[in-house]
Amino acid sequence: MGGASLFAPSCLLSLSWLFSVVVAQDFTPPQNWQNTQSPLTRSQRQTIAWSTAQKLQSHIDSSGSLPSGTSLTSTTTANIAIALSSQDLLNGNTTWKGPVTQLLSHSDTGLNWNVDLSYFGLAELSAYLAYNDTTHLDNAARNWDIAYTDFITAAAAQSHTYPRTTNTTTDCGSTLGGLIFDVHTDPEHNQGVSTYTISSWIAFSSRLASLTQNTTHLDAAKLSLQFAQTHLLNPGNVAAPINDSWSVSRCVSSNAPVTWDLGPFIEGLSIVANVTQDPSYTQMLFDLIPNATVAFTSNQGIVTEQKSDYRKGTLIRGLLEAKHRNPSNTAMATLIDEYITVQFNAVRASAMIGDDNYATSWIGDTDSSASTDYNYAGSIEALDVFNSAFALAPPGTPVPSRHSSVGAIVGGVVGGVAGAIVIGLVLFLWLRRRRRARETPVREDKIELDPTEARMVPEPFLSTPSAYTRSRLMSKGGSYSQVDTSSVEGSVQLNALQGDRIRGAESNTTGTDGTHPALFNLARRLDNLIDVLAVRNEVDDTPPEYDARHPGSHAGNHV
Repeated sequence: MGGASLFAPSCLLSLSWLFSVVVAQDFTPPQNWQNTQSPLTRSQRQTIAWSTAQKLQSHIDSSGSLPSGTSLTSTTTANIAIALSSQDLLNGNTTWKGPVTQLLSHSDTGLNWNVDLSYFGLAELSAYLAYNDTTHLDNAARNWDIAYTDFITAAAAQSHTYPRTTNTTTDCGSTLGGLIFDVHTDPEHNQGVSTYTISSWIAFSSRLASLTQNTTHLDAAKLSLQFAQTHLLNPGNVAAPINDSWSVSRCVSSNAPVTWDLGPFIEGLSIVANVTQDPSYTQMLFDLIPNATVAFTSNQGIVTEQKSDYRKGTLIRGLLEAKHRNPSNTAMATLIDEYITVQFNAVRASAMIGDDNYATSWIGDTDSSASTDYNYAGSIEALDVFNSAFALAPPGTPVPSRHSSVGAIVGGVVGGVAGAIVIGLVLFLWLRRRRRARETPVREDKIELDPTEARMVPEPFLSTPSAYTRSRLMSKGGSYSQVDTSSVEGSVQLNALQGDRIRGAESNTTGTDGTHPALFNLARRLDNLIDVLAVRNEVDDTPPEYDARHPGSHAGNHV
């Protein structure tokens, strides 16, 4: 399936989408939202997220199994791996690699629902990004190939040759390209189609495409977005921006949405818009975000959905993806920042059951929080919120490592001792210079230094950044910038060579009083430096002038 075959219908549907939205996006956060800011630092947020992850992973044994009697949906299990590996990716470490790898090895097999294949595929991709193990990428591709057998291609829709018996009208059948059925097994008797299946498929296909550059994966995501535009999305509907299910036989969508209908859809749409740089996808995303942030919330801005299984975390991750893929849209970024911060504060205030154990309700409903048993779904959702709040925190002070560096401690002690010696030498030479000045008449003529002393006068040095390359792993639009310092580095290298020759000439010099050569050389250099500074002070009576065109500046960080 080539990308060109999708261009014309995609453009027509995109244009119809644009014309259907008559009100421009308004990214202004609602005034009635409460607790939109948090005083917690990046380090404090990291600690909260780490403690929650620590409690979650402690329930995974060495074989990747959960405690006996634990009953979780496959989707919930997959999102354990996503939440843990996402935290490792944020922190740049492999703290949870063992539990994640074991859990995936144990559970990512024999899946009968395409939503489970998609979420375990996303979990494998998250593990691949965090641990750079291509086995996870291969496993994700395997899951995609299995689910793809239940996917209706554009050609199949036009020819009405579907992957399973489909009872629908002729007119409707030609628009089914991009549909994927819910159940993988028993295709002759299962024609169910749910938005959460299509949304997770879009997120899975788009992320796989962004990592493999495989156009088949990207085309599948684009075609499913086209299907959603035609049959599922409700432009301008604040309460229900997307419907929950779709009937093949009646060719209609129905039912109010839940968060996991919309969260993966936003995630996948953000990736497709970023990878293709197609403004129609970007426009669709920008139209969707304002409604997504109010569709499931109370007047205070808190998500009110209370389901016993995992769902809400997908919406948090989807919004975070939208922000990271569109850094230039500062208004949308502010809206998403405040939305996630509201949930962060609500989870900490109202969802905690006990020690790093969280309920699925974020509005303080005592019924859902009554049990003190470990709540997997609630704790995974809380971890998604905590990871996102950590990702939003301004860099500020670097996050401290959990392990002390012995080398750094030793280096600090040695550096402190060396610094004290240098300060003592400078003070000694300064006092000696003052004593000589009182005994020697002031000279008005210029002091001439002999060649040896002239070479020993310190020269200003340039601190230049080395050439560096920065890349964004998860962004197709990530840029690479390199600083060319060849000309500056050449002068620095020349000065270094001259300094080496001077040091070589002085290496055999010993003080007349038996002083160690290194200390004697250091004293001579400091002595000459003081000579030069003294001369400049005597000749230049006026204070130095500073260029007012270059005042110090500090870039503020927006929380």
